[in-house]
Amino acid sequence: MQIAAMHPTYLSVADIPTSVRDEVVARHKEEVAASGKPADIVDKIVEGKLAKEWSDYVLLEQVSIMDETKKVKELLGDTVIHSFIRYSIG
Repeated sequence: MQIAAMHPTYLSVADIPTSVRDEVVARHKEEVAASGKPADIVDKIVEGKLAKEWSDYVLLEQVSIMDETKKVKELLGDTVIHSFIRYSIG
């Protein structure tokens, strides 16, 4: 149900291609640096923005639709998932 409802693209953050990850990090750093924040604060803000972005399209980082107080990876515990397939009609 999680996969059907939330349309994740990747299983885990480790599955995101390096080029995509680098592009997202660079975009957020540029955005935050342009706001004039101090350098030490920029890194913390970027980390928060990355966590938010990963929760949008990484399955294990998404908030569970069954228990909104936990991420999918917390609900799975020691269960190992190697991949997923999402079917769509139309």
